[in-house]
Parts: sequence; structure tokens; C-alpha cells
Amino acid sequence: MLEAFTQNELGKVLTHQQLVDTPQFEDADLTAAATMLYEALRQSSSGSQIMFESLARIFLVKLVERYGDEQSEELAFSRAFTPAHYKRVLDFVSQRFGDAISIEDIAREAGLSASHFTRLFKRTVGDTPHQFLMRYRVEQAAKMLADKSKAAIEVAHACGFSDQPHMSRVFKQYRGETPSAWQRRHA
Repeated sequence: MLEAFTQNELGKVLTHQQLVDTPQFEDADLTAAATMLYEALRQSSSGSQIMFESLARIFLVKLVERYGDEQSEELAFSRAFTPAHYKRVLDFVSQRFGDAISIEDIAREAGLSASHFTRLFKRTVGDTPHQFLMRYRVEQAAKMLADKSKAAIEVAHACGFSDQPHMSRVFKQYRGETPSAWQRRHA
């Protein structure tokens, strides 16, 4: 999986030796990324799929950029977005996903300019900050829709969508079905 990810997502080829070697020293940044990934796996009830995928991507990017034979400019560029940045962004989004959040707000939370943050985030996580926020909102909406007593308009507003049709469009884009179809199958 690491080999396929490295080739498809990062455009790098790893040798067999790189895939089996074990680092002989501690790497605090990589350790932090691995710890966050491990915690997300352990706490599956509170963790979300989007969080897991993002953390796994951060971990793999950090692993490949540090221990691959060739350093590319693209990978060196993503080095500036650390697991600590991601954690601050994730905490911010998870606490405020129902509010109107701008990319500038998220970038400020990460301590970066909006344009620099957007480039780093996209390179490291794989989604733009806006896509990440929409995925997170859709995931939270799906959880809320499992309770049939909640009206779709109520869920839409609680998850930060401007209205129910907006939630429906975005939900279908990310889940491949409408919120009502998802609710019928999962509630």
C-alpha cells in the first residue's frame, strides 16, 4: 500500500530496501504523526473516516519525504505542514463546523497565511481546505441523519450548510446519494 501510495500520490518510486528498513533514530515529527494516526484508529467511535484518511496521508508523506532516497521539491514543500498544524486545524473544524468558517479562519488557526496554508494543506492532505471542511460537514450530517427524529433542515443548519438544498448537493457529491436516501438506508 505504501509503495502504491508513493507512486500514485507522490510520484516517487521506492526501492525494496526503503520499504523494509527501520530508522535507527527518533523522528519527533514522524512520531507525532504516527501517534495521531494510532489514536484515530483506537478511538474509532469518536474518529471519522476523513480524519483517518487525512492523518494516514500526513504520516505517509512525512515517512516518504524523510526516508526516501530522493528529495523532491514537492515533498520538501509539504514539510512545512506538520501534524501539529493538522491537529490545530482538525480541532478548530470539529468545534466550529456548524459555523460560517472561511479558509482565512482555518489558516489563522494553523498560524499560516491563507494562500500558503491552502497550498500546503492540499499538497499534504490531498484535499483543499474547503473540500476537507465539506467532507467533514457531510460526515457529521450523516451521523445526525441516523436519528430519524431530526429534520434535514435542522441537520443542514447544525452542520454549517446555508440551507437544505445546499446540504443535499454537497452530500450527494461526497456520498453518491441524497441525504434522504442515506437516511432511509441507515436510520
